[in-house]
Amino acid sequence: MTPWTGRFWTLLNPTYAKKYIPIIASVSEHQPTTWATYIFDVHVLALAAPAGLYFCFKGMRDAQLFLLTFALTAIYFSGIMIRLMLVAAPAFVLLGSLAISSTLDTYATDLREATSSSGMAADAAALAEPSSTPQPVKKSKSKVASSKQLLGGVLPYRRDTAVVVLLLLLGGLISYSKHCKWVTSEAYSSPSIVLISGWGPHRVVLDDFREAYYWLRHNTAPDAKIMSWWDYGYQITSMANRTVIVDNNTWNNTHIATVGRAMASNEEDAYEIIKRLDVDYVLVIFGGLSGYSRQDDSLDGAVLDLTQPHIRQEVHPNYCLSQ
Repeated sequence: MTPWTGRFWTLLNPTYAKKYIPIIASVSEHQPTTWATYIFDVHVLALAAPAGLYFCFKGMRDAQLFLLTFALTAIYFSGIMIRLMLVAAPAFVLLGSLAISSTLDTYATDLREATSSSGMAADAAALAEPSSTPQPVKKSKSKVASSKQLLGGVLPYRRDTAVVVLLLLLGGLISYSKHCKWVTSEAYSSPSIVLISGWGPHRVVLDDFREAYYWLRHNTAPDAKIMSWWDYGYQITSMANRTVIVDNNTWNNTHIATVGRAMASNEEDAYEIIKRLDVDYVLVIFGGLSGYSRQDDSLDGAVLDLTQPHIRQEVHPNYCLSQ
């Protein structure tokens, strides 16, 4: 049986990766999920899910027990790693649908009963009008109770309350539908190598990644070796069809540490490292005037902390001694 990797141990102990495998903790998709991400991804379902948990506990059966186990586990893990929002999304959908369905059923029933009761009261009043003026008669407690029941129960504004709640639910569902359409068509549909920012006449398209990979594919030898930070490894392999030193697999921490040292060193030291790695080309991302924040020239000594202590001592002895 294959032993558990650092990613699995991080789910059980959120501090594991930061202590023992910092390269895992440095990946953006392994960061904890913020409340803003929950609201952006699942919208009103983030508010409806707690109500869905309440309805699960209220009518506990096998199906509700399964949903509780799945939802609590998925939501907990999604809070540790943002990439697991894909696993938590079905849980939010099921809990939200349960809450919304139960609330709609309750208040729609209240609205029907209140409307029916008010209609019956109006008919009774219409039948009583032609009769002569009745003598004042003291109502018994049973008659008072029956009149209250006829007028819609204990809540004096039962019908109004039901109408307001149903309108709020309708507005929330319409807003959720529009948000989902916008997210799928705009936020999550643009390719990752083509960066788009701004709206309308201020829309800016950054196509530098695709152009760089195109240049590597058509202007370098087929057996050329490319050194870049590991974030761009798979893209260079697939789009430029060239060999890379490190890629997104991140299993070779020594190579990643070596490339990190080259990125964080001055030109003379970096050149010696590049010669030892037998690299033909170096791909460096520079934000420049575009303001792109993920630029490789901003790497500093912090990037040397992304590996285990024994690798730091092997690859970065001078840095370790200075610390």
